[in-house]
Amino acid sequence: MARTERDFNFLTGLLKCRERELGDESLARELVSARSMDEVVAALPTCRFAQVVAGDPTDGGIERAAAEEVADLWKVVADLTPVPELAELAAAPLDIHNLKTALLGHLRGEPPADLYQPTALVAAGVLADVGRLSTARVPLHYLPSIRAGLAAYYDSGRSPQALELAMDRARSLLLVDIAARRSPALAAVLADWSDLAVAETIMRGKDAGLPWRVVRWGSHGLPEQARLQELFESPTGEWAQTRVFARPLLTAAAQALGRGEGTREAILRLQTELTARLGASRYAPPSIDYVYYFIRRKLTDLANFRIACLGALRELSADAQAARLNLGFG
Repeated sequence: MARTERDFNFLTGLLKCRERELGDESLARELVSARSMDEVVAALPTCRFAQVVAGDPTDGGIERAAAEEVADLWKVVADLTPVPELAELAAAPLDIHNLKTALLGHLRGEPPADLYQPTALVAAGVLADVGRLSTARVPLHYLPSIRAGLAAYYDSGRSPQALELAMDRARSLLLVDIAARRSPALAAVLADWSDLAVAETIMRGKDAGLPWRVVRWGSHGLPEQARLQELFESPTGEWAQTRVFARPLLTAAAQALGRGEGTREAILRLQTELTARLGASRYAPPSIDYVYYFIRRKLTDLANFRIACLGALRELSADAQAARLNLGFG
């Protein structure tokens, strides 16, 4: 029997029972402030990641723990998804990261490093093909991301950063398109998240002194590129009164920086607002919105847990680890 929207009742119930596995900002900060690996493991919520790391607190154990947790989440999504869009939303961040890594490996003449495991919709063999610039077996909805990445790389004078920015931007646009087929409300939140990512790219690019020919690829697809370039090249003190067409999140981020707020602080504050909008789905009837909320929370938790465990293993300072935390799961 074909699955219907009613099947979100079961999946939502299952995931709500697992919310106790989720972390939050307070836990993330506690983890990176821990004085030893034992303290980190003791503070982790009960989940597969914690179980594996407790038994093998090494680099290999940490990577295996993250892979097994992602595999478990992906199996739940793949087996129980009522609609194909949910699997596509869950897979896109993993797949596009791996496609990006495979392309960069080819362009650098090196084997691809830092692939996410397990793979999602793009299998390891397909990633090997992409590493040889063969895209025949890549799902069609990922091809615009690859084209954008390669165009950015060559247009910018062979900048790997431009390729990464272009593919990250293509991922954001793809998520909006996928969500729009099933939930206009979710698509609206993801569109705002995409705009906020553009703002972060412009702000961090300016902080780092990157040229516009590189930074612009983090906003491809947005109209009025000339206006964005003008904003990027103007003194940040002039940003306080700026207006970036009908883009409230992008405008809010630029104005915050113009008022003297730090880039990380401004982005985190706005991400928190978007998190609250998406999190409101917890109190609504079962839908793709809540399941997507849970998936993003889970993947962000895993990234933060990994940062804390590796930091403890390498005896990094709490400040150094905290700077890498994702506290808005954006």
